[in-house]
Amino acid sequence: MNDFKDNIVSTDWLFDHLNDLNICVVDATYHLPSLNRNAHKEFANKHIPGAVFFDIDLIANQKSDLPHMIPSAEQFAKEVGNLGISNKHYIIIYDTYGLLSAARVWWMFRLFGHTSVAVLDGGLIKWENEKKPLSSQNIPYQPEKFNAALQPNLIRYKQDIQDNLNIKQSAQIIDARDTRIFSGLIEGKWPGRRPGHIPNSINLPFQILLNSQQKTFIDKQQIQEIVRNKSIDLQKSIITTCGSGITACILALALHIIGYENAAVYDGSWAEWGLPGDTPVSTDENI
Repeated sequence: MNDFKDNIVSTDWLFDHLNDLNICVVDATYHLPSLNRNAHKEFANKHIPGAVFFDIDLIANQKSDLPHMIPSAEQFAKEVGNLGISNKHYIIIYDTYGLLSAARVWWMFRLFGHTSVAVLDGGLIKWENEKKPLSSQNIPYQPEKFNAALQPNLIRYKQDIQDNLNIKQSAQIIDARDTRIFSGLIEGKWPGRRPGHIPNSINLPFQILLNSQQKTFIDKQQIQEIVRNKSIDLQKSIITTCGSGITACILALALHIIGYENAAVYDGSWAEWGLPGDTPVSTDENI
Protein backbone atom coordinates (compact mmCIF):
# COMPACT_ATOMS: atom_id res chain seq x y z
CA MET A 1 0.00 0.00 0.00
CA ASN A 2 2.93 2.32 0.69
CA ASP A 3 6.70 2.18 0.90
CA PHE A 4 7.07 4.34 3.98
CA LYS A 5 8.86 2.44 6.73
CA ASP A 6 9.32 4.90 9.58
CA ASN A 7 5.62 5.47 10.33
CA ILE A 8 6.05 9.22 9.89
CA VAL A 9 4.83 11.24 6.90
CA SER A 10 5.50 14.87 6.07
CA THR A 11 2.88 17.54 5.54
CA ASP A 12 3.96 17.82 1.90
CA TRP A 13 3.49 14.07 1.42
CA LEU A 14 0.01 14.17 2.89
CA PHE A 15 -0.95 17.22 0.84
CA ASP A 16 0.08 15.35 -2.33
CA HIS A 17 -1.90 12.24 -1.32
CA LEU A 18 -4.89 13.83 0.40
CA ASN A 19 -7.35 12.61 -2.23
CA ASP A 20 -6.01 9.06 -2.50
CA LEU A 21 -8.85 6.63 -1.84
CA ASN A 22 -6.70 4.38 0.32
CA ILE A 23 -5.70 7.23 2.66
CA CYS A 24 -7.68 7.89 5.85
CA VAL A 25 -6.74 10.97 7.86
CA VAL A 26 -7.50 10.88 11.58
CA ASP A 27 -7.54 13.78 14.05
CA ALA A 28 -6.58 12.26 17.41
CA THR A 29 -6.40 15.44 19.47
CA TYR A 30 -6.80 15.04 23.22
CA HIS A 31 -6.77 17.79 25.86
CA LEU A 32 -6.15 17.26 29.56
CA PRO A 33 -9.39 17.81 31.54
CA SER A 34 -7.77 20.71 33.42
CA LEU A 35 -7.55 22.71 30.18
CA ASN A 36 -11.34 22.85 29.73
CA ARG A 37 -11.05 22.48 25.96
CA ASN A 38 -13.34 20.40 23.74
CA ALA A 39 -11.31 18.62 21.08
CA HIS A 40 -14.38 17.42 19.22
CA LYS A 41 -15.79 20.95 18.88
CA GLU A 42 -12.41 22.25 17.78
CA PHE A 43 -12.28 19.51 15.16
CA ALA A 44 -15.73 20.52 13.87
CA ASN A 45 -14.49 24.07 13.41
CA LYS A 46 -11.14 23.27 11.84
CA HIS A 47 -9.53 20.10 10.56
CA ILE A 48 -7.57 18.67 7.65
CA PRO A 49 -10.03 18.07 4.79
CA GLY A 50 -11.59 14.62 4.88
CA ALA A 51 -10.33 13.81 8.38
CA VAL A 52 -12.34 11.86 10.94
CA PHE A 53 -12.16 12.42 14.70
CA PHE A 54 -10.84 9.70 17.03
CA ASP A 55 -11.83 10.25 20.67
CA ILE A 56 -9.39 8.40 22.94
CA ASP A 57 -11.76 8.76 25.88
CA LEU A 58 -14.64 7.25 23.89
CA ILE A 59 -12.72 4.46 22.16
CA ALA A 60 -11.58 3.18 25.53
CA ASN A 61 -12.51 0.81 28.33
CA GLN A 62 -15.54 2.55 29.80
CA LYS A 63 -15.54 0.29 32.85
CA SER A 64 -12.11 1.42 34.01
CA ASP A 65 -11.66 4.20 36.57
CA LEU A 66 -8.37 5.09 34.87
CA PRO A 67 -8.25 7.54 31.96
CA HIS A 68 -8.52 6.25 28.36
CA MET A 69 -7.44 2.66 28.95
CA ILE A 70 -7.50 0.44 25.89
CA PRO A 71 -10.83 -1.10 24.85
CA SER A 72 -11.39 -4.70 23.87
CA ALA A 73 -10.52 -5.71 20.32
CA GLU A 74 -14.26 -6.03 19.63
CA GLN A 75 -15.00 -2.50 20.79
CA PHE A 76 -12.02 -1.07 18.92
CA ALA A 77 -13.08 -2.79 15.69
CA LYS A 78 -16.66 -1.56 16.01
CA GLU A 79 -15.78 2.05 16.88
CA VAL A 80 -13.09 2.35 14.22
CA GLY A 81 -15.31 0.76 11.59
CA ASN A 82 -18.03 3.26 12.47
CA LEU A 83 -15.56 6.03 11.61
CA GLY A 84 -15.34 4.65 8.08
CA ILE A 85 -11.92 3.08 8.58
CA SER A 86 -11.13 -0.33 7.13
CA ASN A 87 -8.04 -2.53 7.15
CA LYS A 88 -7.41 -1.45 3.56
CA HIS A 89 -6.66 2.11 4.64
CA TYR A 90 -3.27 3.68 5.15
CA ILE A 91 -4.09 5.73 8.25
CA ILE A 92 -2.42 9.11 8.82
CA ILE A 93 -2.88 10.48 12.34
CA TYR A 94 -2.35 14.01 13.62
CA ASP A 95 -3.19 16.24 16.56
CA THR A 96 -3.29 19.97 17.23
CA TYR A 97 -0.17 19.92 19.41
CA GLY A 98 2.21 18.82 16.66
CA LEU A 99 2.76 15.47 18.32
CA LEU A 100 1.05 14.30 21.49
CA SER A 101 -2.01 12.05 21.43
CA ALA A 102 -1.48 11.17 17.76
CA ALA A 103 1.25 8.77 18.88
CA ARG A 104 -1.20 7.09 21.27
CA VAL A 105 -3.62 6.35 18.43
CA TRP A 106 -0.74 5.22 16.18
CA TRP A 107 0.16 2.73 18.91
CA MET A 108 -3.47 1.64 19.36
CA PHE A 109 -3.82 0.72 15.70
CA ARG A 110 -0.61 -1.29 15.85
CA LEU A 111 -1.72 -2.84 19.15
CA PHE A 112 -4.81 -4.16 17.37
CA GLY A 113 -2.86 -5.51 14.41
CA HIS A 114 -3.09 -2.69 11.85
CA THR A 115 0.45 -1.71 10.88
CA SER A 116 -0.37 0.48 7.88
CA VAL A 117 -0.47 3.59 10.03
CA ALA A 118 1.65 6.73 10.31
CA VAL A 119 1.83 9.99 12.23
CA LEU A 120 1.82 13.36 10.47
CA ASP A 121 5.14 14.97 11.40
CA GLY A 122 4.41 18.35 13.01
CA GLY A 123 0.66 17.72 13.02
CA LEU A 124 -1.80 20.56 12.64
CA ILE A 125 0.77 23.14 13.79
CA LYS A 126 2.99 22.57 10.77
CA TRP A 127 0.02 22.08 8.42
CA GLU A 128 -1.44 25.45 9.40
CA ASN A 129 1.91 27.25 9.36
CA GLU A 130 2.35 26.15 5.76
CA LYS A 131 -1.12 27.49 4.95
CA LYS A 132 -2.31 24.13 3.72
CA PRO A 133 -6.10 23.68 3.36
CA LEU A 134 -8.43 23.35 6.33
CA SER A 135 -12.09 22.44 6.48
CA SER A 136 -15.10 22.76 8.77
CA GLN A 137 -17.19 20.44 6.61
CA ASN A 138 -18.81 17.57 8.50
CA ILE A 139 -18.80 14.58 6.16
CA PRO A 140 -21.03 11.67 7.30
CA TYR A 141 -19.05 8.53 7.97
CA GLN A 142 -19.75 5.47 5.86
CA PRO A 143 -19.24 2.48 8.19
CA GLU A 144 -16.60 -0.04 7.15
CA LYS A 145 -15.58 -3.47 8.33
CA PHE A 146 -12.48 -3.37 10.52
CA ASN A 147 -10.80 -6.46 11.92
CA ALA A 148 -8.81 -6.10 15.15
CA ALA A 149 -6.61 -8.59 16.96
CA LEU A 150 -4.71 -7.65 20.13
CA GLN A 151 -0.90 -7.93 19.90
CA PRO A 152 -0.05 -8.67 23.55
CA ASN A 153 3.66 -8.02 23.11
CA LEU A 154 2.96 -4.28 22.70
CA ILE A 155 1.19 -3.68 26.02
CA ARG A 156 2.00 -4.11 29.70
CA TYR A 157 -0.17 -3.95 32.80
CA LYS A 158 0.45 -3.18 36.47
CA GLN A 159 1.17 -6.81 37.32
CA ASP A 160 3.76 -6.98 34.53
CA ILE A 161 5.59 -3.99 36.01
CA GLN A 162 5.49 -5.55 39.48
CA ASP A 163 6.81 -8.83 38.09
CA ASN A 164 9.54 -6.97 36.22
CA LEU A 165 10.73 -5.33 39.45
CA ASN A 166 10.68 -8.64 41.28
CA ILE A 167 12.99 -10.28 38.74
CA LYS A 168 15.56 -7.49 38.93
CA GLN A 169 14.58 -5.39 35.96
CA SER A 170 14.54 -7.88 33.10
CA ALA A 171 13.01 -5.11 30.95
CA GLN A 172 14.08 -1.47 30.88
CA ILE A 173 11.36 1.00 31.87
CA ILE A 174 11.57 4.36 30.11
CA ASP A 175 9.51 7.25 31.50
CA ALA A 176 8.44 10.07 29.13
CA ARG A 177 7.45 12.62 31.79
CA ASP A 178 9.07 15.94 32.60
CA THR A 179 12.21 15.43 34.71
CA ARG A 180 10.80 17.51 37.57
CA ILE A 181 7.69 15.32 37.72
CA PHE A 182 9.75 12.15 37.35
CA SER A 183 11.98 13.20 40.24
CA GLY A 184 9.04 14.12 42.46
CA LEU A 185 9.93 17.80 42.56
CA ILE A 186 6.59 19.01 41.19
CA GLU A 187 3.11 17.50 40.96
CA GLY A 188 2.14 15.53 37.89
CA LYS A 189 -0.82 16.04 35.57
CA TRP A 190 -3.15 13.65 37.38
CA PRO A 191 -4.20 14.70 40.89
CA GLY A 192 -4.14 12.32 43.83
CA ARG A 193 -1.03 10.48 42.72
CA ARG A 194 2.15 10.12 44.75
CA PRO A 195 5.27 11.93 43.51
CA GLY A 196 8.12 10.08 41.86
CA HIS A 197 8.66 7.23 39.44
CA ILE A 198 8.84 3.46 39.10
CA PRO A 199 12.09 2.30 40.74
CA ASN A 200 15.06 1.89 38.38
CA SER A 201 13.26 3.51 35.47
CA ILE A 202 15.06 5.84 33.06
CA ASN A 203 13.78 9.34 32.41
CA LEU A 204 13.56 10.36 28.75
CA PRO A 205 11.25 13.39 28.51
CA PHE A 206 9.43 13.14 25.19
CA GLN A 207 9.98 16.86 24.47
CA ILE A 208 13.68 16.36 23.77
CA LEU A 209 12.76 14.14 20.82
CA LEU A 210 10.87 16.98 19.12
CA ASN A 211 11.98 20.18 17.44
CA SER A 212 10.87 23.05 19.66
CA GLN A 213 8.77 25.15 17.25
CA GLN A 214 6.81 22.85 14.95
CA LYS A 215 7.02 19.72 17.13
CA THR A 216 8.45 17.58 14.35
CA PHE A 217 10.72 14.70 15.27
CA ILE A 218 14.44 15.34 15.44
CA ASP A 219 16.36 13.24 12.93
CA LYS A 220 17.06 9.55 13.35
CA GLN A 221 20.73 10.00 14.23
CA GLN A 222 19.84 12.44 17.02
CA ILE A 223 17.30 9.99 18.45
CA GLN A 224 19.94 7.24 18.40
CA GLU A 225 22.41 9.50 20.20
CA ILE A 226 19.89 10.34 22.93
CA VAL A 227 19.09 6.66 23.40
CA ARG A 228 22.80 5.87 23.72
CA ASN A 229 23.35 8.72 26.19
CA LYS A 230 20.51 7.38 28.33
CA SER A 231 22.20 3.94 28.34
CA ILE A 232 19.15 2.31 26.81
CA ASP A 233 20.05 -1.12 25.47
CA LEU A 234 18.18 -1.88 22.25
CA GLN A 235 19.06 -5.54 22.61
CA LYS A 236 16.87 -5.81 25.70
CA SER A 237 13.12 -5.51 26.31
CA ILE A 238 11.75 -1.99 26.72
CA ILE A 239 8.57 -0.79 28.42
CA THR A 240 7.57 2.86 28.06
CA THR A 241 5.48 4.76 30.59
CA CYS A 242 4.30 8.32 31.32
CA GLY A 243 1.38 10.05 33.07
CA SER A 244 -1.56 8.16 31.55
CA GLY A 245 -0.22 6.17 28.60
CA ILE A 246 -0.17 8.97 26.00
CA THR A 247 3.36 10.36 25.76
CA ALA A 248 4.76 6.89 26.47
CA CYS A 249 3.61 6.18 22.91
CA ILE A 250 5.83 9.00 21.61
CA LEU A 251 8.79 7.08 23.04
CA ALA A 252 7.51 3.88 21.41
CA LEU A 253 7.23 5.72 18.08
CA ALA A 254 10.73 7.22 18.41
CA LEU A 255 12.15 3.78 19.15
CA HIS A 256 10.27 2.42 16.14
CA ILE A 257 11.89 5.09 13.96
CA ILE A 258 15.36 3.87 14.91
CA GLY A 259 14.44 0.24 14.29
CA TYR A 260 13.18 -0.99 17.68
CA GLU A 261 9.66 -2.04 16.74
CA ASN A 262 8.42 -3.90 19.81
CA ALA A 263 8.52 -1.42 22.68
CA ALA A 264 5.61 -2.20 25.00
CA VAL A 265 3.54 0.58 26.60
CA TYR A 266 2.41 0.43 30.23
CA ASP A 267 -1.21 1.38 29.65
CA GLY A 268 -2.04 2.54 33.17
CA SER A 269 1.25 4.41 33.62
CA TRP A 270 1.49 6.84 36.56
CA ALA A 271 -2.30 7.37 36.62
CA GLU A 272 -2.40 3.82 37.96
CA TRP A 273 1.03 3.19 39.54
CA GLY A 274 1.04 6.50 41.42
CA LEU A 275 -2.27 5.91 43.19
CA PRO A 276 -2.08 5.51 46.98
CA GLY A 277 -1.18 1.91 47.68
CA ASP A 278 1.69 -0.51 47.91
CA THR A 279 3.33 -0.03 44.51
CA PRO A 280 6.96 1.00 45.13
CA VAL A 281 7.86 4.58 44.25
CA SER A 282 11.26 6.23 43.98
CA THR A 283 12.13 9.92 44.03
CA ASP A 284 15.85 9.41 43.56
CA GLU A 285 16.97 11.06 40.34
CA ASN A 286 17.86 8.52 37.64
CA ILE A 287 18.07 10.73 34.58
